[in-house]
Amino acid sequence: MEHPSPSGMRTSAARCAVVAAAALALATAAVVSPSVAAAVGSSTAPPVERVVTTTSQSDGAILVTTAEVGTLSISDCRSGYTCVWSSPFYAGTLVQYRLPGQYIPLPSFSIGSYANLYEKRATFYETVGGGGHSTCAPPATSNPAVSGWSSAARSLYQNTTTTSC
Repeated sequence: MEHPSPSGMRTSAARCAVVAAAALALATAAVVSPSVAAAVGSSTAPPVERVVTTTSQSDGAILVTTAEVGTLSISDCRSGYTCVWSSPFYAGTLVQYRLPGQYIPLPSFSIGSYANLYEKRATFYETVGGGGHSTCAPPATSNPAVSGWSSAARSLYQNTTTTSC
């Protein structure tokens, strides 16, 4: 039985990171655009408003899961995650995030509502990578009808140390 060399493990880990990043980009695109979802290979892709995508990190790997669901509500946001919906009052497409300590690109749809069930504060930013205007969401808070620039937020940062805004 052959055992991989330490350098082989690093190469394998690097490949896993690239694959995980590609999966995240593909899953986000599939959730945001029904035409992209159909192009990914499913001619019977569920309507966008019935898709929930969860993005999280485990042992350095980004995990993306997508599932078809019925009518969405605030109770669909999992504990420990920051969630955004494409429509007000926690309806439409739901995307859940748990990637603490990094700027997370948000889907291209307008944010209609959000809930921060992550144990620390989450900050929404106007631009990708944390630039422009920002709005802070303390833990266990939600906004059923996002308005103004926040509806077009393009990145999210889940703090690793601070809970208050």
